[in-house]
Amino acid sequence: MILAGPVADPAGPWSLLILRVGSEAEARAVTDGDPVSSSGRSFRYEILPLISAIL
Repeated sequence: MILAGPVADPAGPWSLLILRVGSEAEARAVTDGDPVSSSGRSFRYEILPLISAIL
């Protein structure tokens, strides 16, 4: 994990998680293994590639 945290969006709360993985399948394994996924609440994930970053 590179970064994770809540985002202060006036439209409603959400979180951002940035992972360093080798494939989309690895990213899905992380989200599928997250207890929030199986909590029965209406959480959802979007997996998007990061084209570039400045650290």
